[in-house]
Amino acid sequence: MAEPKESTLNIMEGPQCFIDTDQQGKMHISQKVKAELEQLDLSKQLVIVAIDGLYRTGKSYLMNRLAGKSDGRRFKFFFG
Repeated sequence: MAEPKESTLNIMEGPQCFIDTDQQGKMHISQKVKAELEQLDLSKQLVIVAIDGLYRTGKSYLMNRLAGKSDGRRFKFFFG
């Protein structure tokens, strides 16, 4: 089986949710994101950022700034 090109992986297209919380408050690792991370060439730089905080405290703003995705006043990514 041929190795996938990193440019074809979904995780290379933008921020992905690696750890999520279910309705009961239990945390789960996304198996899809984990599988894609395992396909990366780890000799290259990899950055994983975790941001936690209360509702409406600037988490999305900070992630957009870190990802360089702001376009004037509009942002490309939104997080819940």
